[in-house]
Amino acid sequence: VLWFVGVLWLLVPRGAAPFEVWVFFRVNNVLSAVLSVSWVVLVRKYPALWSTYDGFALAWGAHHLMYNSCTVSTVCRLLGLSVVDAKDEGYQMLWCVVWAASYSSFSEMDLRYLMLLFVYAFVCWSLLAVMLGSPQLEMVDCLKMLLLYGAMCIMTFQ
Repeated sequence: VLWFVGVLWLLVPRGAAPFEVWVFFRVNNVLSAVLSVSWVVLVRKYPALWSTYDGFALAWGAHHLMYNSCTVSTVCRLLGLSVVDAKDEGYQMLWCVVWAASYSSFSEMDLRYLMLLFVYAFVCWSLLAVMLGSPQLEMVDCLKMLLLYGAMCIMTFQ
């Protein structure tokens, strides 16, 4: 199902975002789907790979939360494009919290790995927000969102 959703995600129109930003998100999404499906296929063929589940889930979740932490303006800055003011910071933060809650509820990871994943996601969001900023948010607003995101990760973990 995830592979099918990943391929369907390619059909989502890019809206006002530059083509390069659209490609960034779509390639990362398809890569994430391919990684998860490949792992499932490998673990069915080689059941001994279940011992690597926590490490794989951590790596996959870290990649997934990292590229979902990027906003349109962040990706524009990373790729050296003219910055598009998409006003999507709150949406991306909510999306990351939903993914964090999903990992917490459905992954059955070792809690140490799950905590490490949440810390990684928070640090990634923080570095992107502080280093690259946002065209429409003041630094105080970025810090408020960081505190809110951290609190949501803590509540999700519990």
